[in-house]
Amino acid sequence: MGVCCWGSRTNLLLLVLLCYAGVNHAASVSWNYAVIIDAGSTGSRVHVFRYYTASTTSPLPTVELPAAVHKTSPGLSAYAFDPKTAARSLLPLLKYAREQVPADQVPSTPVQLMATAGLRMLSNGSAEAIMAEVRSLLSGSGFEFSGADDARVLTGKEEGLWGWLAVNYATGALQAATLPPDIPPSSQVILGRKGNPGSSSSSSSSKPAAPLQGVVELGGASLQVTFAAKEQLPAGQAAGLALPRMGAGKLYSRSFDGLGLQAAMEQWSKQLAADSSSKRRDPCLPSGYAAASGLKGSSDWAACRSGVKALLPLSSSTSSSSSGKSSSSSCAFKRCGLAGSYLPSLDGAVFLGLDNLFYTASVLGLPTDRRISVNSLEAAAKKQCSLSWHAVKAQLAKQAGSSSSSSSKAQDEPYLLKLGSSGKEAVQPQLARCEGAAGKAGRQQQQQQQQGAG
Repeated sequence: MGVCCWGSRTNLLLLVLLCYAGVNHAASVSWNYAVIIDAGSTGSRVHVFRYYTASTTSPLPTVELPAAVHKTSPGLSAYAFDPKTAARSLLPLLKYAREQVPADQVPSTPVQLMATAGLRMLSNGSAEAIMAEVRSLLSGSGFEFSGADDARVLTGKEEGLWGWLAVNYATGALQAATLPPDIPPSSQVILGRKGNPGSSSSSSSSKPAAPLQGVVELGGASLQVTFAAKEQLPAGQAAGLALPRMGAGKLYSRSFDGLGLQAAMEQWSKQLAADSSSKRRDPCLPSGYAAASGLKGSSDWAACRSGVKALLPLSSSTSSSSSGKSSSSSCAFKRCGLAGSYLPSLDGAVFLGLDNLFYTASVLGLPTDRRISVNSLEAAAKKQCSLSWHAVKAQLAKQAGSSSSSSSKAQDEPYLLKLGSSGKEAVQPQLARCEGAAGKAGRQQQQQQQQGAG
């Protein structure tokens, strides 16, 4: 199994592709716009896409990926007791979006907001109160807003599916998978970027059709795993999507709320606070580091890895003789993932790692533009977790270009994610909180690059 890492949150791109692909603009080819607000657990981001549809062979439009993404923090879920303020936190995003869209096209440009695990994990009453205020705000934004369906909380499976679709659109694999059966699979697919649609000056490029790739997305509050399996999945286990070149019943998509980066950090902190035998030591923090809570780091990779692994809802199969392996749940399948879920075979699978997987790989000095193995990721994590706080501060100062960024506050204690494997048939995300402030600095650098002038 191989892993590649991408940093940008493109997982809502396909909301544009699928929601508006049915609109045929071939008669008058010109740029159209769509505003998508990704309301995540740690913040809300606005993506302003330009797209056009002029192809006679593919139902998918040609989309220009935005050069910048504008973000506000915290996420909507932070305003659980103040829904009006939650909605008003989106005002800077709407202002930014209006600046990107020609004034005469604002009324015909759709705006959608899709919330993820941050709101999924709130009580239904709190989440719906926030969404009601958000819908009211968007209806008066000047953009085209059709109602409740244009501002809603995605299910975990939908979130994973959008991420998979977006990644495979960007690589050209989705375009190839939607080609009619009478077109050879080796055909060139168009990757639209910039330029006037349909003109010879357009810099849209073509490339050979790429294979479909899996996606592992580690957000703040949840983890999504989506990929096209080689086997037919058991009844009820497949996502409800079939492409012309990928039969029904083969697309696996699972979401695990509570296993995102920030959620895992909180769970780990609570476990240490409740453990009287911890002796005020956190094996996942660097030695020489003292947190505001009073915990002191010990740079103990083995203890950290073992302790955090215990947080995962691992499963064992009740249909195989896997006795002796610890688990917190059971499943009725031959191969089991987290929380009793079915897990298809991963032999030969290649995944793209998004969000916090990308930030972790960046901090560890691993390449993010090509495939890396699980073993190399684990080796780099082990090396990082053996560093003292003095070494981590020096590393942070070098990466950030200034020692002023090295903070020893408790909120600067992010986890390091190691995507491990147990044999060839299982993927276990294992979180090891051991890189001090370096991981946060890596995320901040990426966010600043995405925001650009915005």
